Amino acid sequence: MGDAMSRDEFDISVILATYTEERWQHLVNAVQSLREQTFQVCEIIVVVDGNPHLLERIRRTIPGVAIRTSFIVGFPGETEADYKELEAFITAANIDWLGVFTYSDEEGAKAFELADDLKVPTRTIQARRRKLMKLQQKISTKSKSEWVGREIDLIVEGESEETELLWEGRTPLHAPEIDGKVFINDFGPHEALVPGTFYRAEITESHDYDVVARIIE
Repeated sequence: MGDAMSRDEFDISVILATYTEERWQHLVNAVQSLREQTFQVCEIIVVVDGNPHLLERIRRTIPGVAIRTSFIVGFPGETEADYKELEAFITAANIDWLGVFTYSDEEGAKAFELADDLKVPTRTIQARRRKLMKLQQKISTKSKSEWVGREIDLIVEGESEETELLWEGRTPLHAPEIDGKVFINDFGPHEALVPGTFYRAEITESHDYDVVARIIE
């Protein structure tokens, strides 16, 4: 009998067995702490345990994959060391789409009953969130700049709510109403675009969270 497979090797094997090009290339999750961090690959949950190296292996395994996650800061008992660990993880992991939520007491929840000395001051919670979102903004800006020149399929959603001069769409890497936007400023060979239709496009500009594209087919 061969050597036992490690958990990381098992996770990657499962991803390879379930991944297909036709599926949306997303890793989606909902988390409350770094140590309980989980990522969903298609229908498979991958436990990261605060180690970004598994995410690097997933990226090598699935070219072009998008990784999305959310964190809660300020959960009772969270220390400055815990926050710094989370900050270091986000820096190393280069997560594509990241949200940071703040903990707040809700009567009836188990955390509401925890001792007051475990509660993190609201001012500290808000400051931690601001720092993480500023960090993520830098990561996203660099990541989106690497999209420029890339050709990708996108589905057209219609005229932009921000201006009638632009249309909007999303790629397989964008979750509806969650991630950044793809603004379309050039219809290419088409006189008009049909909402709900896929087109081939080239990314021509990038911003912090959004990109601009022109239709090429």
